Amino acid sequence: MANSGPSGRPAGSGTATPASAEDLRHLLGDIEAEQAAEILKLGASYEDIEVALTWADGESDVMANQRKPLSGLAGAVYEIITADTDIGEER
Repeated sequence: MANSGPSGRPAGSGTATPASAEDLRHLLGDIEAEQAAEILKLGASYEDIEVALTWADGESDVMANQRKPLSGLAGAVYEIITADTDIGEER
């Protein structure tokens, strides 16, 4: 059973409707304004952001077993939301 995002669109419905700022707050909480602007500019969907968040949370083991790399808008969102983490890990 799919959950609904705050915009009322069913999560996982396969729609390509770009996520709203409200969707970003629902999924990602308080993120940097620059990060939010970059994601909104991409036109990523609610589902793209969910996939990126799943990978960022380290739940990608199941996906990695499928041998499918993260790409497209989900991959771009992943790069944005993990950019600060990558910098911190290099120190």
